[in-house]
Amino acid sequence: MNKNLMQVDGMDLVYQGEKIQLKGVSLGGWLVLEDHMSGIPYIDHKIRERFDAILGEDIGQAFFKEWQESYMGEKDFEYLHSLGINFIRLPFNWRMLENPMNPGAYKEEGFEVFDYIIGLAKKYNMFVLLDLHAAPGCQAVDWNVDCILPEALFWKEKDYQTRTINLWKAIAERYKNEPTVMGYELLGEPVAPSPMNQDDKLVQDFYHDIIPALREIDPNHIIVLVANGWGKNTDSLTDDLWALDEQMIPSPHYYPYESVPYGDVVEYPCDFANREILEETIHERAAVERVQRPVLYAEFGMDYTASTEEIFKLNEEMIDIYDKSNYHWAIWCYKDLAPYGFVTPKEDCPWKKFVNREDIKEEAKKLKDLCWVDFDAGAKVQSVFFDGVREIFPDLDFEYTQHRVREARRNMELLLLDSFLMKLKEYSKEEIIEMARSFRFENCQINERAEQMLKKSLG
Repeated sequence: MNKNLMQVDGMDLVYQGEKIQLKGVSLGGWLVLEDHMSGIPYIDHKIRERFDAILGEDIGQAFFKEWQESYMGEKDFEYLHSLGINFIRLPFNWRMLENPMNPGAYKEEGFEVFDYIIGLAKKYNMFVLLDLHAAPGCQAVDWNVDCILPEALFWKEKDYQTRTINLWKAIAERYKNEPTVMGYELLGEPVAPSPMNQDDKLVQDFYHDIIPALREIDPNHIIVLVANGWGKNTDSLTDDLWALDEQMIPSPHYYPYESVPYGDVVEYPCDFANREILEETIHERAAVERVQRPVLYAEFGMDYTASTEEIFKLNEEMIDIYDKSNYHWAIWCYKDLAPYGFVTPKEDCPWKKFVNREDIKEEAKKLKDLCWVDFDAGAKVQSVFFDGVREIFPDLDFEYTQHRVREARRNMELLLLDSFLMKLKEYSKEEIIEMARSFRFENCQINERAEQMLKKSLG
């Protein structure tokens, strides 16, 4: 055991010989843009590409430079430290480290972002988990992995997996002796090969390939494995995987609204959301008796824009279960425009004023009304587009058709993005840069009830 690095010791994580429990935040929406978290339609790399194309490269690059610097600064770390946070999960996009047109050519400026976060984390006594949230070829078809296609090509073209292995080897070469790095999350929320047709063996085979290759470079850092099906299907992390290495842990994800829409939680506890149900799901997904490793719940959280006191109680209950079970955790997420961050830009900031313009909101609403798809197969789908497609193809599988319409809707969001940027073009460069500064800590507000919820655990 390397006492200079965090290590797995039986059912515990230890650092320099001392047992530690990780309690932290994910920096979601920062290095991988998500539309509902940023206010910008569409997906990460296309957003950045269209900023340059419509506003000009000078403005596009300046905006995202300011965005990146404003989102996470020293004042953010001071605040998190004051709460008692000791853990940062850092989701990132492969594109920030590798040139898509020159595979294997890694970008120093991308690694400098890691160095910046690691440096601040070290100063404020926190650990950092590097999370490959968006892999080459995309490990799922969702917006959060920066996927533009209806297929996750990561599971269909070996070259993407090879590039991912080589990327992790480059990361490990740089940080193999860095004690502030808690470990490596090899893939964020894989869904192989598709939501309708999951095949756990694809995930298992990839992990069997990458783990030995990574250990050639870094034999010591903890490897974090996320299960197939958005981190839900712990059975996909089979016993033969755990036999490969002792310094690995599982990282299940759990959002109660998987089965209970937050809008339906008008009281807590209740017959569909109570401590017994939460404990059963959390422990089943952790699979501790079989896996016999420490557990990291690296994603869970709530929609603060729709939250009631009952939903806060529900999430407090989850954190209490994690703490009493000695599970480690990171809430999704620290900061965003509104939905999931407990720190968010103030209502009168320039960015919120822009994204809340009536013409922008009206266009988004009209597109949603045209082709929104409800993924509950038992629900009535309120969508003119979907209803029209079903009328043409009534015999095709309902869920399959839902996904096809969903992908079509996402592609149409490129029109929404272009219209969004044409409206942004009405402003000067200085005004646009000032909008990015809306995410500075001093320009943000704290959800006091969420802070209270966290302090119950953090002390």
